[in-house]
Amino acid sequence: MNRPIGLKENTKKVKQNHHKAPISIRIIQSTIKTLEQVAPKIATFIAFRLFSTPIRYKMPERENFAHQTAHKSTLKIGGLPVCTYRWGHPADPIVLFMHGWSGRGTQVAGYLGPLLEAGYQVLSVDAPAHGQSGGKTTNILEVAQVVDYLGRHYPIEAAIGHSFGGVALHYSIRNAILFSKLVTISSPMESDFILMDFIGKIGGTPSLAQRIRTFVRDKFSLDFDSVAPMFPHPWPAHPDWLIIHDEDDRDVPASQASKAKEHPMGPEIVLTNGLGHYRILRDDQVIQTIIDWLRR
Repeated sequence: MNRPIGLKENTKKVKQNHHKAPISIRIIQSTIKTLEQVAPKIATFIAFRLFSTPIRYKMPERENFAHQTAHKSTLKIGGLPVCTYRWGHPADPIVLFMHGWSGRGTQVAGYLGPLLEAGYQVLSVDAPAHGQSGGKTTNILEVAQVVDYLGRHYPIEAAIGHSFGGVALHYSIRNAILFSKLVTISSPMESDFILMDFIGKIGGTPSLAQRIRTFVRDKFSLDFDSVAPMFPHPWPAHPDWLIIHDEDDRDVPASQASKAKEHPMGPEIVLTNGLGHYRILRDDQVIQTIIDWLRR
């Protein structure tokens, strides 16, 4: 099911910005281009390292209250200290929030009031190599391990994931149903999109993408394609699934959400307008739509 919500942005055409990429990006692109020609194995190693290294952005002021009021704890998961945040009454059902790549657990801030008023607890986490958790690099296997741990130690009723966080949540339920409802917001659906988007940003070639696939297979015994929601998988049981995506998302195009129309989990798809990749996470109408869906 598709239904548009949200306010439309000003549709007047704006002159294109043709500024060059930041110098750091241009250096990376030049380095990768050279290494692909003279040392492809080193290019692959460096590219995968970049692919696995999030940026720890400073927490904005709008998330301060969430950070200050949370019951914080540090869990040892997979050998790494993982910071968790919890709000609400201990007897209430739990909604887990998983942030996206280079995000933070406190990005759940806009959901706290509405979810607590709706009778839920909120559990959030800084993924490995994010926020206040340990590590410098991470990957979907480590994040899924965190989700699995939380799902087995807490009575989680539903989970909400933004962007990469939604991909990680979806991957984590391949072998066990950890919650009965899943919401993914602005999440990519295809592994090829995830990889080629990254390759384009670092100035790599399709050959480099293929070498990364091989690197992942050899290092983790993992088919790179299997990490994305659209990977074929037998679903004898699965949670209900709601997809929310904005038609003006420049980071992950809305066409990714459309890919899931034929997914065997039969997700409901809600499309918004004018919210992009990040403001959709703070939009009051989107938050209320999610809560209404969770309470069905």
